[in-house]
Amino acid sequence: MKNSHGLDVDYFSRKMERMLNGAGSYTRDEWARECARMAKVADPAVLLEAEFVGEPAPFATKVVSKLQRFWACAEDNQGADIGRHWFDLLTQLGLLIRVQRSPALWELSQQGEDLLEAERVKSAVLAKSGA
Repeated sequence: MKNSHGLDVDYFSRKMERMLNGAGSYTRDEWARECARMAKVADPAVLLEAEFVGEPAPFATKVVSKLQRFWACAEDNQGADIGRHWFDLLTQLGLLIRVQRSPALWELSQQGEDLLEAERVKSAVLAKSGA
């Protein structure tokens, strides 16, 4: 049975009862995993909120920033101003594909598209949560 908010009350009642009955045998990490699995069932977007997601490494943030800049320029058919070393690095990471040597042309790889989409989703979730 689902409540008025769409939460599967039967699932969570049974799951929590099993967890509480066996609470004495759980390790801390096992308990945390069970709770995370329940959170994922209830609303997976919650796990993307800032409270639950660590800050990315500065390098990762820079990679995403350069990839976003590349895409913004590519959408307008403008030359991307990210610097040659960033083209090489993004290509080595599998986020860009060099499709032509002269003149040099790159395009987003599927992994690059996936990363940009994940960033868009993350931004939307953070905006929705007010973070």
